Amino acid sequence: RKERHSRTLNQNRYYWGVIIEILSDAFGYDEEETHEALKFKFLRKHEDTNLVTVGSTAKLSTAEFTDYIDEIIRWASTEYQIVIPSADGVEI
Repeated sequence: RKERHSRTLNQNRYYWGVIIEILSDAFGYDEEETHEALKFKFLRKHEDTNLVTVGSTAKLSTAEFTDYIDEIIRWASTEYQIVIPSADGVEI
């Protein structure tokens, strides 16, 4: 069985303190609404059925959470020209 590591505290701080904050300000939603909207956009499951479920960020591995963050950053940049600094470029 392959070892699975949950998202790190630094990943979580970057997500909430940078990504969620920037997008909440840009779209005018509170942080929880922004988080839920992003999960719905990027973590939907079973879209081909009548019942759509949404994954939990808390259950993502470090690699999966990195992919989730990267998707959000690309989407924000491409669709809305919102620049989100990389985790290396901010103090969290």
